[in-house]
Amino acid sequence: EMTKNVKVAPKPVVLVHGLWSNWKAWEPWQNILTTSHSYDWKAFPVGERPEKGLMNTGGSFLSTDKTNSIFENSQQLGKYIRYAQEDRNAWHVDIVAHSMGGLISRHYIHNFMPPVQDGRPQVAHLVMLGTPNMGSPCADVMNTAFEFLGKDVEAVRQLRQDVAADFNKVVTNRKGVKFSVLAGDPLPTMCKTIVQNDGVVPVPSALWQIKDNA
Repeated sequence: EMTKNVKVAPKPVVLVHGLWSNWKAWEPWQNILTTSHSYDWKAFPVGERPEKGLMNTGGSFLSTDKTNSIFENSQQLGKYIRYAQEDRNAWHVDIVAHSMGGLISRHYIHNFMPPVQDGRPQVAHLVMLGTPNMGSPCADVMNTAFEFLGKDVEAVRQLRQDVAADFNKVVTNRKGVKFSVLAGDPLPTMCKTIVQNDGVVPVPSALWQIKDNA
């Protein structure tokens, strides 16, 4: 017997940057997402509001500045997801993550993602763009070079293939989140091997065990 206006809007999208990057990598996409779908569809690049959560995956390309670990960055991601939910009055979010951002997102889902009121996962869908799920041969090479120079770049070390293998042994729980991946394949060779890749991440590493892929 009561009539009420209800506003329904798409889930907010949390955009997670990768290695040697920051929120500005996503800056052009905020308007693209909004204008291509709906002005109620909002994107939240992690770090745009640093007081709400700020990841540190290194400075400029090949920087040897100190970085956070995946563990530390996934905690910052959690803070930003909560901010997006509060801002949009949303129970659920989607995540689009580039490169290392996919590993950070997987770690967050496995370790920190809380239950929500309707029993469905807080993160409805994780879309990974060129994420080195099985590590990167280039990270093997770069980490060796950095260690030779006496530099400790934790974010690069964690992208080594052996470290990624250990990561995959313990970060296994998707908690009902849908995983999708897009792998880049324009190049036939890379740092240590002959394999289709995007310049840093081999296609097999990106695809990993994710059935929804292209």
